[in-house]
Amino acid sequence: MLMIKYPKFGSVSIVINTLAILISHSALLLSSYLIGSTMSAIWIAKIFNLPDPRSYGSRNPGATNMARGNNKLAALLTFTLDICKGVLTAGLTIMLGYSQTFGFACGAMALLGHIFPLFHDFKGGKGAATYFGVVLVLNQTCGLIAFLTWLSTLLVFRNSGLSAIITSIISPVIISYTPGMHKLTLPAAAASLLIILVHRQNVKALLGEWISQPKQSSQ
Repeated sequence: MLMIKYPKFGSVSIVINTLAILISHSALLLSSYLIGSTMSAIWIAKIFNLPDPRSYGSRNPGATNMARGNNKLAALLTFTLDICKGVLTAGLTIMLGYSQTFGFACGAMALLGHIFPLFHDFKGGKGAATYFGVVLVLNQTCGLIAFLTWLSTLLVFRNSGLSAIITSIISPVIISYTPGMHKLTLPAAAASLLIILVHRQNVKALLGEWISQPKQSSQ
């Protein structure tokens, strides 16, 4: 005779708790991605009755390209709101009682949403400001060092793309030496690599300039 074993109440509660955890984690990750997919530059351009940032300059819906439209306030608002996407997604997750690692994961989903936005044919910005917001809310010391690195290199080189690349390279190193943050070193390195990859056109342009300089000086 076939014997049917019914689960004990303890087993049922474990299954229910596991499903609840999976659903809550998935909901937060998906929400973070959707928040990241909301492109601040595009909405601000509409509010200020400005040209779509995807139609001029680098065609990138980010703060730097908004600045090329000669509206500093719109560029500043874009920069601020892009940072807030990282702060909101990572910060809210931690406020709800989740771990720092999962907070970083939600921030990383916002970063992916910003770079590959669902609402804009997966063609978004470059993610540096959003990632800065994630780092800032997870550890203010790391965030401050990252900001000072970005600002100082921007003042020296006058190139926001290069500043973002240098800051992305240094960020995992900063995180690895910060107490309580070293476990995020590899995820931070992956996020930094993604930001560097989306800045590849900036890298090519910079390499082209450096290669051409010796030729020009020798003529």
